[in-house]
Amino acid sequence: MILRNATVSEAEATANRFREAIENRSPGGDAKVTARIGVASSRQDGLSNAEKLLGSEEEALHVSKQSTKNCVTAWPVPDQLLAEVREQRNQAPGR
Repeated sequence: MILRNATVSEAEATANRFREAIENRSPGGDAKVTARIGVASSRQDGLSNAEKLLGSEEEALHVSKQSTKNCVTAWPVPDQLLAEVREQRNQAPGR
């Protein structure tokens, strides 16, 4: 999703509303659907082009995927946490 002219805090708030809406909708039966979302903003330092912006969002998404279920992670991700996630991904079977 692209939010035009949004700050990272605005994008994070929007992502959390989407996450909550997904969590609160029941597809039926006992199934529970949740979302993991990564957020970055082109207004942040160093993210002035699309490649850097998408790469930063992807880093935040990977942290969400490795950290917990049903969460939003905003970039910048703390270096220690990002290093742990990269290590986990490198050790994953099939890598």
